[in-house]
Amino acid sequence: MSEEQIQLVQWQEQEATLSGIRFKVFVEEQNVSEHEEWDGLDNIDGTVQFMISAEGEAVGCARLLQTGQIGRMAILKQHRNKKLGAALLRQMMEFALEQQFIDGDYSPLWLNAQIQALPFYQKMGFCPEGEEFLDAGIAHKKMVFVHSGEALQNLYKDKVIRLSNPGHFSQHLFQMAQISNRKLDILCENLDGAIWGKLKLADAISAFARKSRYSRVRILLSDIENLNSERKPLIELCKRLHSHMEIRVLKNDDINLNHSYCLADSRHLVFFNSEKDYQGFANYSAAAECHHFEEEFDRLWEHHGEHDENMKVLVI
Repeated sequence: MSEEQIQLVQWQEQEATLSGIRFKVFVEEQNVSEHEEWDGLDNIDGTVQFMISAEGEAVGCARLLQTGQIGRMAILKQHRNKKLGAALLRQMMEFALEQQFIDGDYSPLWLNAQIQALPFYQKMGFCPEGEEFLDAGIAHKKMVFVHSGEALQNLYKDKVIRLSNPGHFSQHLFQMAQISNRKLDILCENLDGAIWGKLKLADAISAFARKSRYSRVRILLSDIENLNSERKPLIELCKRLHSHMEIRVLKNDDINLNHSYCLADSRHLVFFNSEKDYQGFANYSAAAECHHFEEEFDRLWEHHGEHDENMKVLVI
């Protein structure tokens, strides 16, 4: 596959290029009327345009509406079967999930897929919904993205997602809590509020802990002395959900950890190279790495983690 570049572009600046691609694909190839193609939604607030280029040439495009609808996805005929469509859709979905977390809007991502394209979108985690219908004379079906471990693994694959600010960490911790079923093991310094203080993250961990009687959250802190006076949602959760959540504190001064992490269901990993500088990565297909850190976590939890009565003061 030729090297591709995917950009977020402004309709006003790239109208000729984007409309040219869509005219060739939809109007000329698929006989969609120009009246139906140009629906007035391209140049309004909230619409995000994406353009994919190969070897310096724009070869495809798509748009994301404020409603969460992905549409007008087109790849020029001579550039198909090169996985460019999958790369474009993956980039759009990653962007949309990040924006949803920032905005606090969790409306589902959805699209109207042509019937022959259903398998393509199903591989990316979209599920058919409702009855088949005609759009511009072509058979379609609505498809909705369903958050699941399999869907996010298919989206991110084994990609190492570099994280460089608190919001990035919170987003992926939130997503992993959403898709996990059995356990979350968290090793960190002091539940930094910029990451762990997000109420939406606390709500996702609370929902996980209540998911089944087997769900378990273990939190191991290494720096309780630097816990400040701000409220810690996860500590409050542990008090309310003590049968599913537990906090221990590392008491052995000889232990010098230079990393932190969250392990989700033994295969999803958020890793902190530096909590202080907010540097690290997320990986949704990290079973081998998780196995290594699980052994470390279990050892620390059983042999060096202790209950601390002073923790109760922090939730009063």
